[in-house]
Amino acid sequence: MSTFATNTTAVPALSNLFTPVFSAIEAAVQYRAYRKTVSELNNLSSKELDDLGLNRSAIKSVAMEAVYGA
Repeated sequence: MSTFATNTTAVPALSNLFTPVFSAIEAAVQYRAYRKTVSELNNLSSKELDDLGLNRSAIKSVAMEAVYGA
């Protein structure tokens, strides 16, 4: 009868290795969502922004809150 041993310490080591990569990808995805939100809000007319209760000077802060949270 043979036994099979596994090395369970390799999985956390690999996980720690890729954490910065996943963090960078997540940051890039969030930044892209931020830029898209800013672009979409900038494409609205002043009347449409007023209907939403926004003015042009608040677009970046609203987009930042929408993507990254409070």
